[in-house]
Amino acid sequence: MKLLLLSEITLNPRKSRVYFRVIVVVYLFTVALIACSSVFNAVKMVLIALVTVFTWPELINQNPCYFISEMAYRNKKWQLTCNNGTVQEWEQLTILFSNPVFQLIRMTINNQTKLITLFNDQITEDQLRQLHLLSA
Repeated sequence: MKLLLLSEITLNPRKSRVYFRVIVVVYLFTVALIACSSVFNAVKMVLIALVTVFTWPELINQNPCYFISEMAYRNKKWQLTCNNGTVQEWEQLTILFSNPVFQLIRMTINNQTKLITLFNDQITEDQLRQLHLLSA
């Protein structure tokens, strides 16, 4: 186990199996509801195609925050590094909702806020504990 300073943490959210399962269940439930509806078959096919088109990127990414390559806490500021290389700085991180499956995180600076969903299988247990300690 690698010891880190409490004042610094780096998180690299990886793919989430739990998120993938949730997306698959919601997709299948939606398709079943469309299939059981009383609209014309042509409309059903169009709706199922639209749901598939919008769900496909989520099935490929398997990550609710796929645009983030790294979250880091350095020098009393949170830094989000996006996949395109841009770095955003945030003053405060607050965990709004925490359960055994996922965390709902709010990051703020001045009047700007960003909500991030982080599933617990995307980071290690030690990183999750450290995230809770550093959150405001």
